[in-house]
Amino acid sequence: MGRSGASGGGDYIAIADVIVAGADATLDFNVIPQTFRHLFVVWSGRLSIVAALDVVMVQLNNLANGAQAFQRIRFNAAAVGADESIGGALNIAVGRCAGSTATAGRIGSGTIWLPDYARTTFRHNVHGLSIDNFGDAANSQQGVFGGGEWADALAITAVSVRGQLAPSTFQIGSRATLYGLK
Repeated sequence: MGRSGASGGGDYIAIADVIVAGADATLDFNVIPQTFRHLFVVWSGRLSIVAALDVVMVQLNNLANGAQAFQRIRFNAAAVGADESIGGALNIAVGRCAGSTATAGRIGSGTIWLPDYARTTFRHNVHGLSIDNFGDAANSQQGVFGGGEWADALAITAVSVRGQLAPSTFQIGSRATLYGLK
């Protein structure tokens, strides 16, 4: 991505890459060094849920303590929809992805931003953007803005990307790459 400012930095450096070789419930990054300013995840793939699509969620530090809140906005050519969870959520919605009944070969892909992830002074915000394509009919391509707040001031040391509905596993060939911004 290049350099920025007189102090250097600005390079995205790949930290880890996960490619699913068999059904895998989550795309996990469990060892994240605390040496970067921000984290960025790029994901793409297809979920095994018996549905045309599923919501993609992120869980931080492997904690299922209900410390997340999220807002999600969906849009396509025909409509805009939204939903939210204020507190008590176990994961943060960051996008949508094609499921097993989507037209063959269709996938979802997206990005997740985790700004200032090593900070311990404030709570953390999570931002997600995705596109899913689950068929050939009108309105079967949808963009999603998602994100929310992790209601904890701990440094983020692990990130898991998963489908919302159980069992919703990423299928063979799905991939996620974790980058750190110096």
